Amino acid sequence: MVDIANDTLVTLNDASKLLGRRVAASTWWRWERKGVRGHRLTLIRVGGRVMVSVESLQAFLAATNSPDGAAPTPRTNRQRQAAIARAEAECEAAGI
Repeated sequence: MVDIANDTLVTLNDASKLLGRRVAASTWWRWERKGVRGHRLTLIRVGGRVMVSVESLQAFLAATNSPDGAAPTPRTNRQRQAAIARAEAECEAAGI
């Protein structure tokens, strides 16, 4: 949650400058909508402008770059098929 009384709000263009490189608009939206490794960036709308708090951006970057925030290892096809078989067996046993 953004505290507009205490947080420093910047436009997405200014936030890109803080990061030292241009960040595409689609990237900002993806970070807000889907997130990265289970963490979402909070964007706010002030009038017609989309802004981010510097504190939220720092927290988002810290969370997505921390060792414990690492992306989970993707399942193999064999693991996925085994999970499907277990779920089907549970449904069958429950009469679903």
